[in-house]
Amino acid sequence: MSSEPQSSSIPVGVSRVEELFVNVDDNLNEEDECNVEASEPLLDTTTKEAEVENPFQVFKKPRRSKVWDDFLEPELINKQWKVRCKYCNQPLSVLKSKSTSHLKRHIDGCIKKLRFLKQQQALNFLPSESSTGTDQSGFVSALHVGKVDMLKMREAMAYWITMHEHPFSIVEEEGFNLMMKRGMPQWTSVSRVTIRSDSFKVYEFEKLKLKALLKKVDRIILTTDLWKSKPQKIEYMVLTAHFLDLDWKFQKRVLNFVHLPPPRKGANIADCILKCLKEWEIED
Repeated sequence: MSSEPQSSSIPVGVSRVEELFVNVDDNLNEEDECNVEASEPLLDTTTKEAEVENPFQVFKKPRRSKVWDDFLEPELINKQWKVRCKYCNQPLSVLKSKSTSHLKRHIDGCIKKLRFLKQQQALNFLPSESSTGTDQSGFVSALHVGKVDMLKMREAMAYWITMHEHPFSIVEEEGFNLMMKRGMPQWTSVSRVTIRSDSFKVYEFEKLKLKALLKKVDRIILTTDLWKSKPQKIEYMVLTAHFLDLDWKFQKRVLNFVHLPPPRKGANIADCILKCLKEWEIED
C-alpha cells in the first residue's frame, strides 16, 4: 500500500509527483521574515493545472533564504503543505505569507542538527596512508558544514582526470554536470580550459612531492622500456624508479615518458637517462 497522501483529483497526464510541489514566492529577506508571525493560515491547496509548468520545480522563483537548505521539498500532509526537517524529520507548515521565521527557529534549536554538525567536525577525511608511506596526503574534504568548496572539487576532478586519463572535455558534458548538480546543489560548472590548467598544477605539485621523497631514499633501481608506435611511427622510452620508502614499503614510480628518436643506441639511451635523472635531481 502506498504511503503517499491521497488527493481528491489528479489531472490527466500529470505525474503524482506533482502533488508534492507548491508554488511559493520566497522574495522576502531575513529582516522581513522576522516581522511576520508564524501563525498565519496555510497555503491554498487548490492549485490549478496551468500553474504547474515543471514537475521538478517546487517554487516558481528561487528561494533566497538559506533556511531552505535544511528542509526537504514540500509535501502534502492531511491536505496541508508542509516541509520536513532533514535532521529530525519533523513536519512544519509552509505559510501562505512565505515567512520562514518559524523554520529558522526550529533549525536553531534542532538538537539532531547540532549533533550532526559536531560529528562532521570530528570526522577525519584524510586517508590513513598515502602512496608515499605517510599519513599526509594533502586531500581535504570539499564538504564544510554543508557547503561545497568548489576549489577542492576542482582539485579532485583534476586528480580524477589525470589518474584515469579522461579527456578535459568531460567536465563540460551535460550528463556529468546534471549528476553533480543533483548531488550538490551548490555545484557550478567548470570549463575544459580551467580543468586543463588545474591538471597541470596537480602534476607540478605531485612532481615536487616525489622529488622530496626521492631525496630521502638511499638507493633507487631504474628500469627502461623502449618501443615504437606503429600508427604514429614515433619511438618512446619510459623510465621507472623502484625503491623502498621510509616505512620500508616498496614503491614504483614512472619518472619520465619521453620521445627517443633513432638511432636508439646504448649511448643515446644513456644520455637520455642521465638527462631525466638530472631533471629529478637524483643523478648522484
